Amino acid sequence: MTPIHPMHSINVSLLERKTVADGATEVVFDAGNNPFAFSPGQYIRVTLRDISFHDSRGSYRDFSISSAPADLTRGRIAVSFNNSESGFKKTLLAMPLGAPAQISGPFGSLLLPPNTARPIIFVAGGTGITPFMSMLRHIAVLHAPYRITLIYGNKDESSAMYLSELNLLAQQIPNFSLHTVLGLIDREAIKKSVPMPLDFLWYIAGSSAMTSAVAQSLAELGVPLAHIRTELFTGYMPEDNTEREELVYGKISDEAKNKAILDALNKSVLVSETDLDGTIRYANDKFVEISKYSREELIGQNHRLLKSGEHSDSFYKELWDTIAHGHVFRGEIKNRAKDGTYYWVDANIAPVLDEKGKIISYIAIRFLITERKEAEENLVAKAEDLENMNKLMVGRELKMVELKEKLAETEAEIKELRKKGTS
Repeated sequence: MTPIHPMHSINVSLLERKTVADGATEVVFDAGNNPFAFSPGQYIRVTLRDISFHDSRGSYRDFSISSAPADLTRGRIAVSFNNSESGFKKTLLAMPLGAPAQISGPFGSLLLPPNTARPIIFVAGGTGITPFMSMLRHIAVLHAPYRITLIYGNKDESSAMYLSELNLLAQQIPNFSLHTVLGLIDREAIKKSVPMPLDFLWYIAGSSAMTSAVAQSLAELGVPLAHIRTELFTGYMPEDNTEREELVYGKISDEAKNKAILDALNKSVLVSETDLDGTIRYANDKFVEISKYSREELIGQNHRLLKSGEHSDSFYKELWDTIAHGHVFRGEIKNRAKDGTYYWVDANIAPVLDEKGKIISYIAIRFLITERKEAEENLVAKAEDLENMNKLMVGRELKMVELKEKLAETEAEIKELRKKGTS
């Protein structure tokens, strides 16, 4: 599995800005000689020293990385976003080239699989194309033999970020095909792009409504949950009162949208709410099913009930430090069910704020990834077995060489003794 690099912060400067679609911009930061490793598909936190325009959300934002890791050899780290009236983005779009900033990370586990033989489907809505740009640019540089289909949804072609580059990559990268969808990415759009969707690995990135709706469509088509990977983070949240999700869905009533989201979440992911101490206030049906505790057994219990012993104290400290400071935590967590079995989740834990910006609770959305983690562990075990076998074979070969050398020495000694006996 591609490593998730340790988090750190570096100082950077604004190097370049370019328009990648109507109302969308890619910003490139110059990291100089500062070391900052990341994997394609991850995201970073950008902090500006001086906010020229007022912004109630503060001086930082999370952005998916659009550049390939190879660009770091030139000190370049690129991110992309939809322009908005937020003070942060207005400042970022107005500040002069060379202006200082800080980036932290990397974050996220929406990574390319180690197995290049299995076909992959990327499903992107709006800004959700950004992590896939990092992956595709990475594949183009390394000529990695992945088989990828991209289903890319937007309101119209003019708002589709990187569309011209994607068409070029479709010509340059073997086994990469591009399907654009104008409007809703529903079951029919999925079936039209991928007639037999069951045997693929599905990656979804975009707004929460888009991600949940696509995941529900895939579940209805029979795609196992273990074959679906998603990226949800604050970078896809609306910056103002405009409805960003119209880029993919057009206008949908809030009631219908909320019902669709809740239905999809309840069927496909584990959802819980806790107080500030981690005591469970709410658990959805999927959480009850997977944890094997009844809802009555979960409510009122601390989330420590599910600890597996897999993670260190520092892991949980980082988790709590992240959400207690108002940020979203993203990571893979191993939990223990009531019957003693273990399960892995890709967790997104976010603070809930009141009207004054004070944290009042935490919401956790967890995607089940047990099958993938077990498959990865099996691959690691097989690799270790092969390495041990290789070491054993090398050891045997060395012993054979030693034996042959000793045999040659013995034969030479016998010949010498025979010579002496006949003289």
